[in-house]
Amino acid sequence: MQRIILLITLLACLLIFTAACSTLPAPAATPTMGISSPTIEQSATTANYKLKLALGDAEKMLTMDEAKTAKSGEVMVSGEMAMTMSGMSPNHHLEIQINDVRNGNLVTDKAISIQITNDATKEVQNVPIAIMYGVAEGPSDTHYGNNVTLMPGKYTILVTVGGETATFVVNV
Repeated sequence: MQRIILLITLLACLLIFTAACSTLPAPAATPTMGISSPTIEQSATTANYKLKLALGDAEKMLTMDEAKTAKSGEVMVSGEMAMTMSGMSPNHHLEIQINDVRNGNLVTDKAISIQITNDATKEVQNVPIAIMYGVAEGPSDTHYGNNVTLMPGKYTILVTVGGETATFVVNV
């Protein structure tokens, strides 16, 4: 009798697990799969700055010379390109556009830092800062950021500019 109850309980758990899994969203695709994942966009405001975060697929980073003939990618104005982490290529492009809250002007002359924390593992990435703009959009798109490696999960992103910190929380 106990075996029958145990078997019924196991079958019920299997049915519940199967039903729950069928309603989960598919994992986000990486650029290496050839499928684009949706861009995550968020905004935050500090005392002096309005920050707009965009997190999408990794972008091709271009020198000024390469940008002359390119149709897409990010033109590096200054800073350093992200390197692979733990043998994994960057799979997302993180950009932060900053505007002055008083006049709306684009801020391009401040030192900033970007720190990404994986909420589950508490692993912290300090993003190497590059100043860049989209080749198609031109210099009016100037922003800070880089390509980064993010596995599926929840992340807290801290952006500090001019001594003021904005917090973004994203699910990848």
